[in-house]
Order: sequence, then C-alpha cells, then structure tokens
Amino acid sequence: MTRDNFEDTVKTLIEATPFRPFVIEINGGEHFEIDHLGALAYGEGASVFIGPGGRLRIFDQESVVQVINAPAHAIRSRKPKK
Repeated sequence: MTRDNFEDTVKTLIEATPFRPFVIEINGGEHFEIDHLGALAYGEGASVFIGPGGRLRIFDQESVVQVINAPAHAIRSRKPKK
C-alpha cells in the first residue's frame, strides 16, 4: 500500500465519529487491531503500533497489505473453518 493511501485511509478511520476499531494487516499475515486512538502513531512512511502492555511494533507503511474497517473478532469469524 502506498504511503499516501495508507495515511488517507487511517486518517479517515481514526477521525470517524464514533470511533470504531479497525485492523491493519502487514506482509506475513501479522494483524494489529487499532482499538483506540492512541494505539497507532504514523507519519513520514513509518508507523508504530502500541499494543497491550506497551508492546511496540514498528512497520513501514508500504508493508501494509490491507486496512480492514472491522474489529479483529469480526475478521476471525469470517475466515473459513478447516
């Protein structure tokens, strides 16, 4: 995903009223649920996800596969069962 596309998408989701959780998927299948306004810092092509317990994950915005406008539990329930 391009930097501009990522930043525009995330800005729209963060500024939505009311705020609703969303998910960011990066290369390799790792997912981050943005469940509050302070969970993500981004700009200049880089992002920092601040997870539970203060866990930090830094990633390049171009490594983003998709931004999903749904909470993580909704995404897990959509995946086909094996």
